[in-house]
Amino acid sequence: MNLQDHPLCRAAVALHTAFRLLRCQPTYQYVPGHACDTANELADALAGDASRRDLTLASLILNPDPWFNADGSAFAWLPHVCMSMQRPGVLPSLRGELMSWSREFTAGESSAALRPFLRATDGCQPTKTQARPVSYEVTCASFNTLSLLEVVPGSHAAGLHGATGRVKLLCASLRQFNVSIAGLQECRTPKGTSFCQGFRRFASGRDSNACFGVELWIDTESPLGQEPVTVLHVEPTVLIASIPFQGLPLRILVAHGPHRVHPFAVKSAWWTKVSGLCKSFSRGCPWIILLDGNCRVGSVTDASVGGHQADEEDDSGLFFRGLLGDLCCWLPATFASTAFGPGGTLYQKRNGDMDRSDFVAVPSDWTFTHCTAWVEAQVSAGHSCLDHFAAMARFGLRFQSCTARRSAARRIDVNAVLDPNNAPQIDAILSSVPVLEWSVDASDHAAAVVEHIYRGLADAFPRQRRRMRGQHFSDNTQALHQRVGELRHALRTRSQVLLCAILRCAFLAWCQHRPFVDVYTGRWLWQVQIRRAADCMLLRRFGLALRRSCKVDRHERLAELSLQIATSPCGDLSRAVRQVMRPKKFRRNGNQPLPLLKRTDGSPCLDQHEVCQVWRDHFRVLEAGLECSPVDLARRCRERQLAFEGTDTVAAREVPAWGHLQAAFKHTSPYKACGPDLLPPAICSVFAQRMTEVFWPVMLKAVLRSNEPVGLKGGVMHKIPKPSAVEGTTAGFRGILVQSCLSKALHRATRHLAVSHWDQAVLPLQIGGRKGCPATFGHFCTRAFLSYARGANKSAAVVFVDIAAAYYGVIREAILGANAHTRPLQALVESLGLSDADLQMLQHYVDSQPVLREQDASPLFCEIASELHHNTWFVMSGDSCLVETFRGTRPGGSLADVIFNILFSKVLSRRDRTATGRFVPQIPWDGIISPWPTSQEAQHDALPVEAGDVVYADDLASFLVCTSAAHLPRAIAGAVAETVAYAGGVISMIRQLLCLRTEGGFRCTEAQILSRAGLPGPVDLLHLERLRFLGQLVCHGPTAAWALLRHYAGFQQAIRASSSWLLAAVGALCPLGDVEAAWDGWVEFIRASPVKWKALLKRAGAWHSLCVESTAALDTFARDMWSPVPEAAPASILACEHACIPCRIAFPTRQQDVPVKLVAYNLEDDMTSCLNIVSQQRLQLKTHAQLDMTTGNFLGYDRAMETMSFLEQHVKDMQQVE
Repeated sequence: MNLQDHPLCRAAVALHTAFRLLRCQPTYQYVPGHACDTANELADALAGDASRRDLTLASLILNPDPWFNADGSAFAWLPHVCMSMQRPGVLPSLRGELMSWSREFTAGESSAALRPFLRATDGCQPTKTQARPVSYEVTCASFNTLSLLEVVPGSHAAGLHGATGRVKLLCASLRQFNVSIAGLQECRTPKGTSFCQGFRRFASGRDSNACFGVELWIDTESPLGQEPVTVLHVEPTVLIASIPFQGLPLRILVAHGPHRVHPFAVKSAWWTKVSGLCKSFSRGCPWIILLDGNCRVGSVTDASVGGHQADEEDDSGLFFRGLLGDLCCWLPATFASTAFGPGGTLYQKRNGDMDRSDFVAVPSDWTFTHCTAWVEAQVSAGHSCLDHFAAMARFGLRFQSCTARRSAARRIDVNAVLDPNNAPQIDAILSSVPVLEWSVDASDHAAAVVEHIYRGLADAFPRQRRRMRGQHFSDNTQALHQRVGELRHALRTRSQVLLCAILRCAFLAWCQHRPFVDVYTGRWLWQVQIRRAADCMLLRRFGLALRRSCKVDRHERLAELSLQIATSPCGDLSRAVRQVMRPKKFRRNGNQPLPLLKRTDGSPCLDQHEVCQVWRDHFRVLEAGLECSPVDLARRCRERQLAFEGTDTVAAREVPAWGHLQAAFKHTSPYKACGPDLLPPAICSVFAQRMTEVFWPVMLKAVLRSNEPVGLKGGVMHKIPKPSAVEGTTAGFRGILVQSCLSKALHRATRHLAVSHWDQAVLPLQIGGRKGCPATFGHFCTRAFLSYARGANKSAAVVFVDIAAAYYGVIREAILGANAHTRPLQALVESLGLSDADLQMLQHYVDSQPVLREQDASPLFCEIASELHHNTWFVMSGDSCLVETFRGTRPGGSLADVIFNILFSKVLSRRDRTATGRFVPQIPWDGIISPWPTSQEAQHDALPVEAGDVVYADDLASFLVCTSAAHLPRAIAGAVAETVAYAGGVISMIRQLLCLRTEGGFRCTEAQILSRAGLPGPVDLLHLERLRFLGQLVCHGPTAAWALLRHYAGFQQAIRASSSWLLAAVGALCPLGDVEAAWDGWVEFIRASPVKWKALLKRAGAWHSLCVESTAALDTFARDMWSPVPEAAPASILACEHACIPCRIAFPTRQQDVPVKLVAYNLEDDMTSCLNIVSQQRLQLKTHAQLDMTTGNFLGYDRAMETMSFLEQHVKDMQQVE
């Protein structure tokens, strides 16, 4: 239950908790008023009687004044007192109104303190060899996914990428034959790593030189599925990867050779390059080759190539045979003992031949229990014609010893934790947590708690295998896919039979000296041809039906998700929406990067161990870390904590209370990622009260005796690529430290101490991390400053600074002071590139002027900040090596931003302002919180307010003004054009969501579009956001922002317009008057009643939505009752009042579709000239849209671009016809 922040509400929560601790879990039942309930009626009578009398709190038997003094702070410690009475020895001893504790503690084994917090690394340790025989069965496939016979506009969609359902259909085909490793060619997919229905996909990407890209697919359920893959080299036609197998790296080559029509020089260069790459990565490792070589082999045999179904060896075949010999591989499909069935993989449409072009090669050194190679026609991506077929090889392996690693730890089902039906069972697990004495080390205490909770939840609610994505195909689609596969198999078989019959008839005709037509005849031949023709027809029809069925399934799936969104409760609404439309911060521009990483010398990492080492060193250097063992880290942490000597007296008001910890648990997001202990954050948010009871002694140990558990000092480091990430390097990656949910709750409970201290030294416009100060304050101040400079006729500049790796570069000693339990200062700044002078100055600040000491921070806060920033650690995701860090503010923690802000504000205040001080703007302000200009007398008494730096976390914007500049900067585009562009964008997005093209075009008014979507219009959205921002500014706006607002005429006018919009809807229901004349009333209402202010905005939005619905109904009625006005004839050149100079076209209105006029050109008269015009118009159209944004004709722009594409294709088609 969410209660207001009021002393009475806090008292009710404290009494509830106290009763729970001393007695049992209280239950509550809602009783409606006047329901004839005796107790309820008696309470109403007593309350009514008390309200009619002149009673005070002193009239009660129990005097509540001592409890409610200082905002009821006594109630905050009531749960603590009750727990001390219920569990003596667990908490500090109570002595009257004081509590005392000892700093000494008993420590257990160092190896046990971190073990529960490194559970996420299980399965990442190096493999170990076990002396027991093991057998594997592996199926490999090589398949070219492109259908060359499919002639449609934009034939690039014939590959895997861009066709509805093709990837999932191919997954189903490969899963049907238990394919472990698949090499795919001509996929046309973007470069990167992805996951689909149990297959890990590694795509090389395509280029514009007819190299359509290759992919490597690995089944996660295969013997190789759980091993880490390392990409050694990638280009559009070659992908070389390495994967551990039986203690040795296994190399996999997926390639697509040049076509046979290419000249010898091209083929020779490609094969020579591939051979060189493979030799450089070979190093005695076994190889599997999955290749569409466009080559012929068999006429020349050796240990790698047999003579079964031989073809005449060509130039590419010679190179391929040499590559097989160099890599010690052989082709099972070329030996009669291992090949099965016809070996043709490529259907030649010109003559119907089946050529062997795709190959699977396996290591010669392996000893197989069995090996079979064949061509499987049923593997398809829903192709509706014959083209390439999959080359398959299945083999069995047996080893006398096996390599194994520790299995990954079990995960806990988050949905089961959130299920209310499981609450009693989870509550029982939390109630049985072992109770440990105050003298127990906090590290051992936290380890025991985490181990108990994890074991209980993992045994009761283990996470089941997740349902594969994309399993929304209907039974009809699956049946069609199965039928298409069967038809491909039947058509390939009959084509092969027909080809053999032709050869036999030709041989008989030659032997018997008879005409071929006399031999090549008969009923059987006629039936084969008829059935083959029927297969072709049915394959085409079923293929098209399969595509339509996939689209229908997709639409039904979206409709199902839409219904789920409509019926989801408010708490799960955002999670349901993400399945359809992910927010921008969760969106990725493409696939995840390939696991390709180069060392500092430019050479690629050859295995996962080297990859982990490079990433570990990268983030270790960022935080000045050192590799260590868990035992050593725990031992050093305990020695430091035992040697700690802090303050002897602590004020209770400074210590985080029970409510702080419970609120920290309750506000934990339940769907966040699990930390290294694998405890789901959902237990914190759902069982906040029980978790507070369990964790309260641990938090007091961390706060009162600086004994934070070592397991809560670190987490798992995940690397996340930025948009600027450089492929194959560590540049452009940020590290995200995923900590235990218990660690986050502990830090969040102590955050108010850091914020309270920071508020005393905060800069005027330092807004990041402050309550009620969003980033929009920085945007507003920047615009207001530019408006002020323009109005004062001054030149202005805004210098933006973004500090690289800011949180990682913080020297902790500069904040906390010198400490004996850290590395030397020179080692800490080694990677920062500081000069000797900078190092000396930093040493002075560390020794003499640390930030917290200079700011007179409370001793308790200094001790907590110091403890939370010592013996910190991380372990890379997928790695098992621990790194202890000595620099940075623990990125990802709840205190990281506040600690950084404390340091950053001090750094900015220490700047030498001698050179730039006169350029810092001084804004005159009379101290009145009002956006409206005051009288001339008040302006005369105004004092200057400095508006120099806007700081948001590590982002800095510095304002500078100068009166002697030669000229002012160019003005930015006016507000009118911005508003038109914004409105057009919103309406365009809603129009696309409604899919109006499928419902009869775009002949809908704006009101009808908004009414159908049930969404507010762009103007309403703009007014709502302005008013919300105004409320934030009134409650939390800094003084410099109000000083700038006084000179910001544009936003003043926006406030007037938005207030009129609000009063038009709810003016009769609220005490607000004209925003300018009754501004004081607005300020008082917003500050005194923030909930009512939000309700007013919500009601105003609903009122204006009803107005839009009424307008939409009127538009619908008018269009239904009245016939449309006939379209006017095209205007002559004399009637044109406007023109676009870059396009050299005149048009009568500014909303005219200019490029659509090109349709009037006679394309058949001069096709070459027309093609040039169309190509130029595409570029000119973009230029025109940039030059004149006031038209707002974005829909016309989209249609014009479609017209461009159509005209270009049409001209090219006409040229081919001639």
